[in-house]
Amino acid sequence: MKRTLLGVLVLAACVACLAAEDGSKLPSSPAPNHATARINKDGSLVLREAVLQTTYQIKEQTLESKDGGTFTRRVRVPVTVMREMTRSIQAKDIQAFTTEGKKLDARDLANFLKKDTPVLVSADGKKVDPYYLQVIKEGTIILVVPIARATPRPLPRDKDFFPKDGFKEKAKGS
Repeated sequence: MKRTLLGVLVLAACVACLAAEDGSKLPSSPAPNHATARINKDGSLVLREAVLQTTYQIKEQTLESKDGGTFTRRVRVPVTVMREMTRSIQAKDIQAFTTEGKKLDARDLANFLKKDTPVLVSADGKKVDPYYLQVIKEGTIILVVPIARATPRPLPRDKDFFPKDGFKEKAKGS
């Protein structure tokens, strides 16, 4: 009886390990952000990230044909506006890793980031969950930086970019 119970426990532990290794385990942290980074001659890291500013809807007119006639139909279309946020971070506040999890020292990081380079940035200031790295190109640098405290600049309020009433008429198909 004891042997059977021990065998069942060992088998259950092996199945649990295999299930976790097949990629079915979901991540426990937020997905990393995409950014561009470079290290300046003074040793500071310049990080450029695209951040979601807002999503709003515009009205568009489309011409549709039905039963031999043509009519105009108004539809609402979502528009997402992204903004660039640039920040400078002291090298001592940065941790850098390869996709394999190897930590990069300051000299290696400076060599990789001599010019603007695409990187991944941890969203929560902690090491990125390996789940996300399964689909990332080998050689990509993953940065762990302090969480940003700055907020992006507000949207411009000119009528061509972001109408005061939130809607813009646009004819389609004419």
